[in-house]
Amino acid sequence: MVVFLGISAAIKFEMTKFGNPTISWGNYRFIKKLTRRMKTWWECTARKSSGCRCVAVTVDNQPKFGLSQRGNLIVQIGDWRFNKHACWGSKVRWTCIKKKYGCTAAITTVDNVIVKTLGKHNH
Repeated sequence: MVVFLGISAAIKFEMTKFGNPTISWGNYRFIKKLTRRMKTWWECTARKSSGCRCVAVTVDNQPKFGLSQRGNLIVQIGDWRFNKHACWGSKVRWTCIKKKYGCTAAITTVDNVIVKTLGKHNH
């Protein structure tokens, strides 16, 4: 949850139907523009149509949703990877890929937004 200028909204990292990454925050939407080292710059989608010059900058720890080599859903946050563990509608629990080695770290997402983190990595 991010609060800026009195607006409180969750940030959603999503993909367009063409597979391009986007960020949604409240009524605002940003497309990936540039990545240098650990920072990524995002441009407002209204830039071309209405001249909006709003930008967002994220630093490396954005969640990246994707597929494992075997085709299973995963979330990557920095150096940590999580496998899909259980699903209840739009609510999904993800556990660390090292769970079988005793790692208790897990996250919960609702509509691709991280709403809860549990445990700590032991590796």
